[in-house]
Amino acid sequence: MPVSKQYPQPQLFESWQEWAHALLEVLTREGEPEPTRLVLRPVVDLPPPLQAGILLYVTNDAAQVQPAFSDGSNWKRVIDGTTVA
Repeated sequence: MPVSKQYPQPQLFESWQEWAHALLEVLTREGEPEPTRLVLRPVVDLPPPLQAGILLYVTNDAAQVQPAFSDGSNWKRVIDGTTVA
């Protein structure tokens, strides 16, 4: 039975870059990265960002897809840490 990984919580880091680096370390700790399937949601259908550390793909009206994470208050783009509108 696989061991559940403990993912770093974004609110514990000074920047989204530090959090992303820590997340990458967890995902690749055992050598090969584990495949992770992210849910795809349009911006208008995002759930409330109540739990920090949730990852998903966000689509916008221009059909662009970007990974985003919840910091417990907002959905943030992984690429630059800006709030998803």
